[in-house]
Amino acid sequence: MRSRAALVAAAIEVLGEGASDAAGVREIAARAGVDPTLIRRYFGSKDGLIVAALQEIREEFDLAPIVRGTALDGLGLALAKAMLGGSHSVGPLHFIVRGVTSPAMAPLVSEHVLAGASAQLRDALPGRNAAARASAILGILTGAAIARHLFDLESTRGPAFVGTVGASIQAVIDGR
Repeated sequence: MRSRAALVAAAIEVLGEGASDAAGVREIAARAGVDPTLIRRYFGSKDGLIVAALQEIREEFDLAPIVRGTALDGLGLALAKAMLGGSHSVGPLHFIVRGVTSPAMAPLVSEHVLAGASAQLRDALPGRNAAARASAILGILTGAAIARHLFDLESTRGPAFVGTVGASIQAVIDGR
């Protein structure tokens, strides 16, 4: 079972460095220090490995504790701080950012990570159009993460960026 765990960890690392289309099973297996045939044995396919990796990191992107533990009028900033304020290790966050920009990985990221986050937000938002507002919040967070981690824009590195993203999210929460 150590080989399985090593493959999942290597997938998070390797796929976080580039799109899933570019990373091969041999590269992932080499990083894990195991035979590439173990990917098929444990996961059935590369997509199966990606799903296992997404399930491994899903907890890091669970918004329920933030939503439950924050007053509605401060939720925008709390979400921005949680997702952009350095609380995530780089590997999983890069994995998600790379995943949403990869045609091969985007549906898997959507199904295994973003759908759950969207439901958590939707259920917490009062008023009309909660599902649309939840999707807009995820769009803001995803775009901000892409700007910071994929494009490495200098203007995204400070607390002013997190505050601006938080204010944008808060406007959506408030229905403005």
